[in-house]
Amino acid sequence: MRLFLFIGNLGTGGAERVAVNLANAFVQKGHHVTLATLSDKDRDAYQVSPDVVRLAFGMAGRNRGPAKLWALVARIRALRNAIRRDRPDTVLAMMTQESIMTIIACAGLPVRVVVSERSAFWMRPRPWLWAWLFRWLYRYSDTQVVQTKEIARRVARETGARSLVVVPNSVVVPVEGYGATIRPETVVSADAKVILLIGSKPYTKGFDDALLAFQALARHQNGWQLVFLGLPDGHDWARQMSSAPDAAGRVNVIPPVANVQDWYDRAAIFVLSSRTEGMPNALMEAMASGCACIAYDCPTGPADLIENGVNGRLVEAGSLNQLTDALISMAHDKKLRNRLGNAARFIAQRHAPEIVLSAWEQVLFPSQYRLKGQNKRT
Repeated sequence: MRLFLFIGNLGTGGAERVAVNLANAFVQKGHHVTLATLSDKDRDAYQVSPDVVRLAFGMAGRNRGPAKLWALVARIRALRNAIRRDRPDTVLAMMTQESIMTIIACAGLPVRVVVSERSAFWMRPRPWLWAWLFRWLYRYSDTQVVQTKEIARRVARETGARSLVVVPNSVVVPVEGYGATIRPETVVSADAKVILLIGSKPYTKGFDDALLAFQALARHQNGWQLVFLGLPDGHDWARQMSSAPDAAGRVNVIPPVANVQDWYDRAAIFVLSSRTEGMPNALMEAMASGCACIAYDCPTGPADLIENGVNGRLVEAGSLNQLTDALISMAHDKKLRNRLGNAARFIAQRHAPEIVLSAWEQVLFPSQYRLKGQNKRT
């Protein structure tokens, strides 16, 4: 079968990682896969298999006024021409704008169109044109893939789409990262206990709340260090965090690393203080690595992964007081950390790659999947 996968870029986000993982997995299974982006390849943060056809349009520049509309038309035309040349059985688009562009580009073409919403879209401001197109065009795709039941409910209510399928992310340990290799022992002292956060968008990830919660902990207990992993060198937030009062010398800001698993293994506590998520890969990886996890119950994802008090702590979204109390209590209780961390490891079984890939295969190639099932029964 032939799959054409389209996303804006292959930067550091979770959707981008899912796109690359799907492309690599399906080409390994013998499918012909083309992975196309609006951006150039120089933004790629993940390793694409050499067997995947990598297509970069180089059309991701910003435009204003009438030029923006003409740029959109040009992008849709380029996408349509690429799909016609590739002759795929299925086109999969990731993210809202890319999905809308794909629906328009595939009009009248003999292809199956699958779109995938990857976040709590109602939490983000949207230009009126994209909001209108989303509302009226999304339903014309063959299938709409989302990560959680809440996103499915919201998409159905806003767009009238009725072919929604929930497919969560998979998780694999050990986790592979990107960038330089930075060993934990070169950053934090051997006797320090580490609280870890991961992300490249500090406001969305709520790094400011996590820092305030850590400052409260630091006033009462020594021996803990806070690590923000994923912020590029020189980032404004990095300078602000590393000079935080009440935590001087105990806050560390690390750029993206290739050995991210070493940091999960080094962490005693993982914190997800996000204001919004889709299905947080970092939380899943931390749980699979045995970290004791604390997460805001933000839209969406954490509540699908954490059973409060069983395999982690779930606190009210945006409640700094609850986040601080949970962090302090977990920092004081090693037995609690061990119990929650051990229970969290089972997330790797629930979200095993083969299970999630099978769900994607049913969505992308339903006729082949049904035939495969029949062959197994006979």
